[in-house]
Amino acid sequence: MITGREFSSETINTIEEENINDFYHGDHSLLSDALNYYGILFTTFLMTHGDKRFDELSNEEKKKIIDRELSKFRNAMIYSFNKGHQVGFSLLLMKESQEFDPSFFTKPESHDDFVYTYDRMVKPSVFNINIERDAIDRFIKDTRKHFENGYKEITELGTRFFKKGIGVAFEQVRQKVLNVDYKITGRSKMLKVPFNQSFTVTPSFKATFSLESPNYEEWDLHWDETYGFNAAKGIIAKAMIHRLKMSEIRKYNKADAQVYSMLYNFVNDEFQDDENIYLTRLDFLVTDTEDFPRLLEKSEYNAIKLSLKQTICRRLGIDGHHLFITN
Repeated sequence: MITGREFSSETINTIEEENINDFYHGDHSLLSDALNYYGILFTTFLMTHGDKRFDELSNEEKKKIIDRELSKFRNAMIYSFNKGHQVGFSLLLMKESQEFDPSFFTKPESHDDFVYTYDRMVKPSVFNINIERDAIDRFIKDTRKHFENGYKEITELGTRFFKKGIGVAFEQVRQKVLNVDYKITGRSKMLKVPFNQSFTVTPSFKATFSLESPNYEEWDLHWDETYGFNAAKGIIAKAMIHRLKMSEIRKYNKADAQVYSMLYNFVNDEFQDDENIYLTRLDFLVTDTEDFPRLLEKSEYNAIKLSLKQTICRRLGIDGHHLFITN
């Protein structure tokens, strides 16, 4: 509950329903981005965990089964997200839950901290009741018909979406119930990211601001809050964003500077000299995997680059033709 605020069960249900409807009718990419991103990972899982009967099927039969699985995946993850949203409102507004002072919601790290504390606030049995039923339960049973280890994979994915639903509930309570803002100390000049708060870069990773200069910005990437506090402590990668004028690229290309020549070969030669081109370098830095929640699949590296590109393009208000990512 929130100190000084009291809501009946009926009121909580009404507020939650209004806010989940607002989410689905609003311009929110969080859920669709996550479905696309984790859908790539789940496809990789299916392709590598078929049982003996699946492996003996024709490619056409395999494709039909995988297409059905992906449709059920989307329904199950949306279900899990919705259940997390419901639980998030209950944890924040019910009288019987942990008490939160309104000032907590102004702290830049409060969103992540609230999702971290979920594992302490709710017993595993309560979580299982919410996650292993209806769409998720049917999905697990159907997946077992052709694939091995589906229970572990699906419950892991369901956990990610469940916690994303909790996070959205937190933001809606902060904005629409309490009407308070985060105490952000400032934002970067080029991409307008907060100096003192993590921000989403992919459905698996968040970032924190590191460095900037007039035409350069650097972020530290780490696992997002749905993977827990320990996983989020370490730096997974660095994203380094360079802003270049097309005139610079042409100049250095003529001098046979390798990186500029590579860029020149990819950009549209019709770009004007004063147009900005952005080059992002993504360096993975993982050396200690003690708190690594899972291994990165080969397919995920491409998904990470795609999500990072979408994030940067949205922040800059540019199309993908003006941004290139290398590692």
